[in-house]
Amino acid sequence: MILTIQLTMIMKRKLVLGLLAGLLCNVLATDAQEVELDCRFRFDEAILYLKGNEFVARDSLRAVDYLKPCVEAGDSNSQLLMGRLYLNGNNPDNYKKGFRLVKEAAKQGNEKSDNFEIKKGSWLLGGSIGHVNENSIDEYNDNERERTLDFYLEMGYAFDKNNIFGMELHYNNSDYIDSDYGDSKYKSFGMVAFVRRYFSLHPKLAINLQGEMGFHNGDIKGVDVREHLDTFVMGIRSGLTFLLTEKIALKTTFGFLGHRSTDFTHVSDFYEEERYTETKFTAILNFSQMDAGIVFML
Repeated sequence: MILTIQLTMIMKRKLVLGLLAGLLCNVLATDAQEVELDCRFRFDEAILYLKGNEFVARDSLRAVDYLKPCVEAGDSNSQLLMGRLYLNGNNPDNYKKGFRLVKEAAKQGNEKSDNFEIKKGSWLLGGSIGHVNENSIDEYNDNERERTLDFYLEMGYAFDKNNIFGMELHYNNSDYIDSDYGDSKYKSFGMVAFVRRYFSLHPKLAINLQGEMGFHNGDIKGVDVREHLDTFVMGIRSGLTFLLTEKIALKTTFGFLGHRSTDFTHVSDFYEEERYTETKFTAILNFSQMDAGIVFML
């Protein structure tokens, strides 16, 4: 009985050790394959042997040996380089292979763009913040001060290269200080749908124009006055975007051109409730009212 139990335990240990050994071999084999197919390294080595230097002699055959596994794996850079080697050679039989590899590499978008680019199919997640602190004197020599803080959250999808459709959430918190009428506060929430187009100025810099349409809902509270505002806005907003990396960008907006229609509900401690609508065309190009933020591309 004891012997049977011991044999069973030994068999279980062997089974567990066998499974662990198999798993370890699998991991090592996978790592070895990944190392073998480090195509960036192999591409750089191939270039080294094709050009040569004072320490390494030119050796096109060795360069080809470095490229072959990655060409077979579908690496576009390796395909393009191997295709050029075939086309530049003296063997006409290899010309067809060369054209095929160059064509396959081109399909993968191998050539690095010289323009700013947000790839089709990318998702954009981001946010920005804006701050205004202005002092002014009105026509009656009364001092006025405005302090505004804006927060924006956005999500968009690149339905084509450099073309984004998305939604934006907006929160505004403003304080108005007037020497005659006292202080008042304004808070609003908004939602905007937009279509944005980026126009390349540099591989890392673009100006963007955004057509937008949305609603804002806000309230003003003063000493003895309260107002509720429902605003419809439609227009074009301008800005700049700078790519820090392929996946992270900084952005700013600095101008707006469009139409605003606001329904006011005015409530006072001294007067009856009053309702009216204000419609106006707005054109703003003011660098003192810029907002700045960050965008992540997924």
